[in-house]
Amino acid sequence: MSSQDPLDHVFERAGTFIVTMKASNIWGSSTTSMGVTVTDPSTVDFTVSPSSGSAPLPVTFTSTSGPGGTNYAWTFGAGQGSASGASMTSANHTYNAAGTYSVTLTVTFPSGPVQATKTVTVGTAQCLVPKLSGVKWNNAQSAWYAAGFGGLVSRLPGAPNGNFTITSQTLVFNTTQPCTSNVAVSG
Repeated sequence: MSSQDPLDHVFERAGTFIVTMKASNIWGSSTTSMGVTVTDPSTVDFTVSPSSGSAPLPVTFTSTSGPGGTNYAWTFGAGQGSASGASMTSANHTYNAAGTYSVTLTVTFPSGPVQATKTVTVGTAQCLVPKLSGVKWNNAQSAWYAAGFGGLVSRLPGAPNGNFTITSQTLVFNTTQPCTSNVAVSG
């Protein structure tokens, strides 16, 4: 091109390009060059591992964003807190309550912040049903709590009064059930 102020040039792909300018007049000519670096558009994305499961659910988030980010800010969903920092390209968080959480990564680039959002689905915590057969009624609630359950142990209709020895229960021993479950027993 042979104009004093050439038009703008659009670089179509990322890379480093050498731009050379030659100026000439009646006394001669001079040439100078400089590098122009073009980066990919600022993209933000991340992986979630695992993206679903039962509470408590430990999850690892890893940025797969384009280069050039200067800060990484993670929000883990409603009421779950956040973390940020210049080197926080990954983060860990444990979800203790069932629900669906929107996780957002905001990466700050020289051109400004860019966000991506993904979902983590957390189910009710599961506990292993203990064998209550052979346990005394007065100790049944303690055994239920010790297995991680928060529900109640109740008597089935027709169960004896007093501190009877349990012979049957409504939830099958050695199966998993939501930790909020109740169980009924009989003697």
